Amino acid sequence: MWVAGGGMRGGYVHGATDDFSHHAVEGIVTHHDWLATVLHLFGLEHKNIKFRSGTKKLSLVESRSARIVQEILA
Repeated sequence: MWVAGGGMRGGYVHGATDDFSHHAVEGIVTHHDWLATVLHLFGLEHKNIKFRSGTKKLSLVESRSARIVQEILA
């Protein structure tokens, strides 16, 4: 994924893939991790963002194991 500025480290390659570039094998970042990292760059705490859908109170980041990927931050 290509991103420019906004607190991301420039010219950094994170992780590695298999021989066919089909699966990540090192430094795996899930979409939950990516969302938590982007929200962190916006100054928001991903664990505290909730919204209401009908009678349910839902979290914006569904995974409790989501983490901020510090390695890609400048």
